[in-house]
Amino acid sequence: MNDSRDIFPGRYCHVDVQSNGECDFIDCSTGEKYDAKLLFSQKQCCLLAQGIKNLKQWIKLLIEETNEASYKLLQTPNNMKDTLLYKEMKERLESVEDDESAVLFIPYPVVPACEESVYMQFASDIISLTYRAIVNDDQKKYSGKVVYIIYPSILDQKFVLRNLLSDRKEYLPINTLSPYIMYGISDVPNEDADIIMIQ
Repeated sequence: MNDSRDIFPGRYCHVDVQSNGECDFIDCSTGEKYDAKLLFSQKQCCLLAQGIKNLKQWIKLLIEETNEASYKLLQTPNNMKDTLLYKEMKERLESVEDDESAVLFIPYPVVPACEESVYMQFASDIISLTYRAIVNDDQKKYSGKVVYIIYPSILDQKFVLRNLLSDRKEYLPINTLSPYIMYGISDVPNEDADIIMIQ
């Protein structure tokens, strides 16, 4: 967040003590609160927690989730309620307090993104349509609530920081997280040709 100049223009401090459900970050000057959430199902979290041996299965589950939402988008773009992405996003947002902004993070390229592509910058995708469906279902709770999502763009080797309320995007180099997460397209073919292996 502190590397951002557009989506997160302030200076942010991590809240170290969260024993009573406190938020994860605060703006050091304004006191604005931000609650960070991983956008994973419980099954996906369990697989990821078991380490690299289940990486391929974890990626397959993410691909299934993305494909399900993409298929629903093609069939009935105004009804994303039946998708796992909708259920997971809504569950995370329901756990964020009214006075907090939500920051969703998924370390998987959930939608194609490229800073140089005009079409990808402004086109609706499964993230924006899913978020709009959640807002439309409960206007009182979510209308005007600021929600961010962060995900990688393998095409650019950058992270996309996105404000879902305004749909503004900012791209930051992936190397900010390189001590923790490395991204790259594997040059070694595998039996699952539809999977881009993330290093």
